[in-house]
Parts: sequence; C-alpha cells; structure tokens
Amino acid sequence: MSEPFLRSLLAIVLAACVSAASGLAQQPAPPAPATSPATDGVRATRTRAIYDALRASRPDGRTVAVAGLEIKRNAFTFRFDGTFHLLEPVESATFGAVFLGKGSFRLEPTSEGEKQHLARVAGTGAAQHEDTFEEMVLLFLDGTDLDLATGAKVATGPPSPTAAASYQRFLQVQREQLHTNFQLRLLEELVNDAAWQRGVFLAFFDGARTPPALAAVDPRGCDALRMTSNWSRERAFFVVKDADDVHFWYASDPRKLPPGAARLSAPDWADAEHYEILTNIDGDRVHGLAIIRLKSQVPQLEALPVHLLPSLRIIGVEMRRPSDGDAWTAGAFVQEAAREDPDATLLLPHALGKEEVAEIKIEYAGDRVLEPMGDDVFAVGARTIWYPNLGPFRDLATYRLTFQVPLGLQVVATGREVEASDADQRHVQVWESRTPIRVTGFNYGDFDALVERDATTSTELAIYTTKGRPEVLDYIEAALRSGNRSGDASDTGGNLTPQEEAVAALGRPGLVGSIDPSQLARSALVDAMNAGRIASSYFGPLPYDRVAITQQSQWSFGQSWPGLIFMPYLAFLANMHRMQIGELMPRGFFSDAQIEQIGYHEYAHQWWGHLVGWESYRDVWISEGFSEFTAGLVAEHAKGRAAADTFWANARDAIVMTPRGAKIANYKAGPVSMGHRLSAKDNPSAPNAIVYSKGAYILHMLRMLMWENQSERPDQRFAAMMLDFVQAHAGKTATSADFEAVVKRHMTPQMDAAGDGTMDWFFEQWLYGTEIPSFRNHLTVERVAGDEYRIAGTVEQLGVSADFRTFMPLYLDFGKDGMARLGGVRLIGTGPLDVDIKLKLPAKPKRVVLNAHHDVLALDVK
Repeated sequence: MSEPFLRSLLAIVLAACVSAASGLAQQPAPPAPATSPATDGVRATRTRAIYDALRASRPDGRTVAVAGLEIKRNAFTFRFDGTFHLLEPVESATFGAVFLGKGSFRLEPTSEGEKQHLARVAGTGAAQHEDTFEEMVLLFLDGTDLDLATGAKVATGPPSPTAAASYQRFLQVQREQLHTNFQLRLLEELVNDAAWQRGVFLAFFDGARTPPALAAVDPRGCDALRMTSNWSRERAFFVVKDADDVHFWYASDPRKLPPGAARLSAPDWADAEHYEILTNIDGDRVHGLAIIRLKSQVPQLEALPVHLLPSLRIIGVEMRRPSDGDAWTAGAFVQEAAREDPDATLLLPHALGKEEVAEIKIEYAGDRVLEPMGDDVFAVGARTIWYPNLGPFRDLATYRLTFQVPLGLQVVATGREVEASDADQRHVQVWESRTPIRVTGFNYGDFDALVERDATTSTELAIYTTKGRPEVLDYIEAALRSGNRSGDASDTGGNLTPQEEAVAALGRPGLVGSIDPSQLARSALVDAMNAGRIASSYFGPLPYDRVAITQQSQWSFGQSWPGLIFMPYLAFLANMHRMQIGELMPRGFFSDAQIEQIGYHEYAHQWWGHLVGWESYRDVWISEGFSEFTAGLVAEHAKGRAAADTFWANARDAIVMTPRGAKIANYKAGPVSMGHRLSAKDNPSAPNAIVYSKGAYILHMLRMLMWENQSERPDQRFAAMMLDFVQAHAGKTATSADFEAVVKRHMTPQMDAAGDGTMDWFFEQWLYGTEIPSFRNHLTVERVAGDEYRIAGTVEQLGVSADFRTFMPLYLDFGKDGMARLGGVRLIGTGPLDVDIKLKLPAKPKRVVLNAHHDVLALDVK
C-alpha cells in the first residue's frame, strides 16, 4: 500500500483522537491477554493451534531405551545410557524428549580463543568441558528423533510422572530464569519455509559440575532464541544460567569453523522498509499503533518475531497486502506473561511468499517506557523496544513518528519535526526520517532549545536542556551545601544507586550558585561542532543534516541514535560543579575528563554504529572502539597534543588495570573480538575496558603505524583508509574482516611486518589476542663531531610470544623545543635489539624516548 495512504490513515486516527479529547489517553486500554483473540485469518488460527500444541505437549508414554547412544552436534558430544520419554508429537513431528538415566557431555571448542574463554569462565583451566547428568530435556527439529529410533524400539505405556516432573521443571526455568520462549522458535521452524538448512537442536540439563545449562545448535544463529540483546548468528553455543545472569561459555567462532561447516548466512525472516508509529503518552503510560511495511525474505512466512518491551502488551494485529485493497485482515499473536517468557511473535493471517510486500498493523499499550523523575523530567528507558520492530540496529528503514503528549511537554525524536499543533490539551508532533536508519527513538520532557547551523559541515545542531530538575539533583545540591560527611562510599555496602552513594558520601561544602544546565548549552554546542568537523574531515559527511543533543536525567550515561544524542545530566554542568559532585561519587565512578569526552564519543556514533553498523557482538568494537578512538582524535585536534597523550594514557590504564573486586586484569579477560562475553565473575567490568579502550587503541596504533613524519598532514594515509571504509560500508553492517580488508588495501611497506603482504600479524595480536608487551630503553645520545650524533644501545621487548611483532617509534627529546619523531625499530619476540645509528641534528637531544605518544599499547616502558 502506498505511503500517502498510510499517512492519511494515521491522520484519520490522529484526528479522531484529538477530536475526542485524546481518547487514547482518556480511555484506559483493555488489558492484553497472554494469547490473542480469535481471528478470521485461517492461517493465523492454524498457526495458533500449532503453538498451543507445542506449549501443551508433555511426555506421552512413548519411550526409547538406549545403551551407549552417542549424539554429536557441532562441538557437543552426548552419551546416553537410559530411557528417552518422548513428547507428544505436533504436526506429526516428534520434537522433544526427556532423558532419564546416566549421561555424559563433552564440549570441545573449535578455536583457540574459545578454548581460552571456556577455561576462564568454567574455572577449571581446561580447554574443554565435561560433565555428567541424570536428566536432560531435548527439543529438536533436526532429525534427532531418527537418531533415537536407530537400533531401538519405541515402547508405549502410561506417561512417566518422573519424566513429566522433569519437563515441568525445565518449563519453569525457561519462564522464570531464561525468560525466553523456545516453543516459539520451534513454531517458526515448523510453519516458516526458510529455504535454508533446518536443524534446531536444544539440550537442557543440570550437570554434576555445571549450573543449569543449554547446549544449542541453530542454523539461524543465537539470535533466533532471543536469549540476548547483543545479537549473533553463531550457530552453536553453550549457555549457563547461574544466580547472577546468563553466561555464554561457548559460541562457534565464524573465523574458525572446521572445513565443510555451513557458513552463517541464513536470511532474516523479513525486511522492514518503513515504520509509521502513532504514540500517545499520558504520564508514564504509552498507547501505540504501529504499521510496518515489510518484505518477506523467505518462501513462506507465517510466524514473524518482533522485539517489544514486555510491559507493552499487544492488543491486536492486522495485515493487508497490495491485492487486499483497503481491507485489513485480523491476525493473531503470542505474548506470554511480561515477567516470564514474553517474546512476542505475530501470527499472520496469510502466508507471505519470498519478496512479497505487506503491511502489519499492531496496537499495544503499557508502561515502563518512561520513568518520571520529577518536575516534568522523564527518563526514557526502553530506547530500542518502545515500539514493535524487526531488529534494532540491524534493519534499516524509514520512519514517520506521530506523538500525542500533554501540553507543556514535548518530544525530541530522530529525524526532523515536520508538523506540530495543539488541540484539546494535547500537543501533537510529527517527526520523519526519510533516510533509512537502524533504530528510532525519542527523548521526552520540557526543554529549552539552542539551535545553530555549523557553517563548516552544514549540519544543524540543536541542543535541548531540561527546564525541570530531576529529584536526585535536589538531594545532591543539598548535600553539597550542608558540608556534612557521613562516610566513604564504600561504607554503603553496595546496596545503593550511584546517586544515593553520592548523597551518602558527602563531599566538600559550599556550592556557588544554583545548578542551571541551560547555561552550559553553548559549551555543549561548541563540543558538538568540534566533534562534527573533525569526524567529517576524517570519515566524510553524514547522510542527514541535523543532529539533536538532548539532556537526559540519567546521571552519567550517554547514548546515541541516528541524529539524536542522549547526553548525561553531568555533561551539562559546569566544571566546578562536576568537580564537587565528583568528590561525592564512588572512586572510579567517573572523571571530569571522561565526562567532557562523552559528547565526543556519542557524536562519533553518528558514523560508527549508525552510518556504518556492526555485524555481531564480535564486531561491536567497530561501534564502540571506533567512537572512543574518535573522541581521542577530537581531543587532540581541539585541545592539543598534551590532551591526546592524557587520553591515551588513561585508555592504557583502563586496559591494564585490575578493577576493585576483580581477580584478573582487564586485558587478561580476553580479546576485543569476544565483546560483551568478556564479562564474568572474575572480572565483570572487562568488556568496557577492552571493547572501548583497547578497540580504540587498535585504530590509534594503525594511525601511528601509517604516520608520515615529513608530510604536511602526517596521518593522510590513515584518513584515506578510514574514508574508504566508511564509503564502502555506509548503510551496511560491517565485520571485523571487512575492516581488515580495507586496512590491507592501504598498507604501507612498513606495515608488512610479517612479509606476507597482509595485516594478519597485527589483527591476530591486537584484535584476536591478549598479549601486551613491555619495553626497555637502553639508548644513549653522544656527539660524534660537529652536528653529527650517534644513537646507540638496545631496545628490548618483554613478556610476549616469540612471533609477537612491534614497530616501535623512536623520538628525540629536545626539551623546551619539543619532541621529534626519529623513525622506529622492528621488534620480534623478546630480547634486546642492538641500535647504532649516526645522523646530523640541529642540537643535541636530551634523550631518546620510546612510545612518546603512546604509539603502541604497552604494559610499561622504561
């Protein structure tokens, strides 16, 4: 259906709401049931019945006794001696069983990186994991039923109460601990013709040495089970659920798949092309209507998973195709209890064929999208799932957003505001994003605005500061004025929020003047201009000409959406206030320099994460590490070399430090390529230091490797490489391998350290490895005659493997006359390298310096 028709439809809906004095707000939405009402779509009715049967299936009395049965799936090997109790078939397919008896399990990772990670998180130090079990629940659509029947006879009899109880315990863990709906994944496999390798296999058990665990193989990847928001398409993974969280002990490494293994290229079920979203806000309650124009990516699509905040309950679903004219057909949906396994899936009234276009209309209502913070200040919490979508950060689409809010409040959203009006105590705004973007969002409250166009980049910058004050700020200011001190933050026992800890750990007395963030809008504008100009000069222009920077009530947390940046409250306070409040905060909570650079980092996400996306958690450093590097680049150009040196010194400290309470240093937790999986009990905070800071250091080291000292712009080769990467992957999701290929295209002879014409040596060390060297400088300078000097001695690399390669720049320190880059030495493995060179200089250097500008990430340099 045409876009003009969609707009007129929502215009009618909106007009009806306004004329009825905001009917959506005044009439409470009916409570949405866990299951949808009856539908006149025959397909949806049938699909619903299949789901209900999957949900209701239990051991039906059929059993298979086995002795020494071995089943291998990817990196998993299972051995069974006992009895399988089969679940009641659905659609003539036996899809599950409960095993009772004696079983063993072995996980053998396929890559060295995964072996090291498993040894760390399992706490055994072993490169594989073995365990035994007496119960296991299997769910499968990969032919496992045939494996069970091989050489064994299916017996029938009354269902086993023990098997039934075991399966019930599994369902309880699924709902209350894993919070995901495995039956929906099976439903998709049964009713959607993916034209792709089928083969879901799920094995759930509680081992003798392992907490409740899931060994899974899914041709659609980890994402299909919706167990994590950090999506991945790795087809095999081992998940352990302890008292704290869900931990991925193993995932198949796409770089290290064994020969003949299937590659991860299963298509998405559908591609969203356009979203039309009507949102009514009343207090902290949201009532929405979304129309998604999409195109099916598979030959038969009947069950469509969507991402949606669990507390937003679906009320109804309808669909129409171009052949339907103006007629909508009711569909169905599945959305279980919000606090259990609430994954939402739409059941379409008609099956869609490959490349077939349709519009899906979804009505929903609920709370927890917004949190009132006092004085017309709100926190927007559900930034990616406040509307039903097919995958935030993954699926590019255009958007038209219509908001109804109370008079006196406003929305600042992605895109541009194209309409605004007031009627019947409601303020109506319409925002459009005509360039496809990865995610849409908004900030909400009562704002002051400062708008100015940057003549250099032609970008319109809009700074929005809150007129109201979040309640916590009143407490903080009162604490500052009181001058009392109730103890160190460590005395709080870890049970308070950072804001409450700040109040509990009162700092120096006296706050000069009241806190007025609007006074700092001009400073935020200047920072944004600096970031935009410098980033544009290296990475090219943005595809949209407006960026809104909005103050949010979250204390020190920033985030960036396409054309919309959420800046923490602290970033809009004066340096004096930040310093005073900083003394109240727990040690390490933030530094003044870090707060100043949050704006640079978040602005950089307009390129890294939005213009260029990332393929999986293994590639998320392309978003976070690249943005952190850009913050350092902006600091260098805006504030000078000293500021950049401080930035990289701080980054190095973050990488090598052992945080309070951690058992290992951040860099020992694993490589950048492991992403968020680096978080574990021995060091929960490692991902930030490694993905952000070490990821940034990778770019910094490449820049210094490509540095041309005699050039008017010494980093011009690096800038050309980065621009090439952006132009090649704008509007796409990039992988680390994509970036490696671009780096290879721009290699200089100096970068070919391994002599094979590739940069494999560099990325194996820094992206996929964990080693960090130390260096020792034993170089001296002496005059030979006249203006000729001799530099002699040794440079030594320590603490790395025999093939670890480094190009270490040498600098001459001329004291007040500055530092000059001399060149560099190639180091391989450990041990001293003799240096003996003669050269003419204008004056005698005070000394020879290694790593003067943190050119190479090092544990220490002496």
